[in-house]
Amino acid sequence: MTQQSEHDAAGAGDAAADALAGIATAFAADNYRMDVVTTAGNVRLTVRPGPGACGECLIPASQLRAMAASALAGGPLAGSEIVVDYPPEAHQ
Repeated sequence: MTQQSEHDAAGAGDAAADALAGIATAFAADNYRMDVVTTAGNVRLTVRPGPGACGECLIPASQLRAMAASALAGGPLAGSEIVVDYPPEAHQ
């Protein structure tokens, strides 16, 4: 997982990466990479498949959004808009 922040107030980007590390690890087990970019007011999760990624293992974007919101609750990014970018071939 990579993490970037265009506006990293009070370590919000690091907090997002830490909070979402478990989700990123689960994606990595199915050969997907999840990048996290934080900006003022939102968190963008970009999921990209690696070679031989399990297409059937990819959860719906709405489920990822809900999991991320739960993981971010109580932190500096609680209530942020969560944008999910999935591979074009993914069923969302």
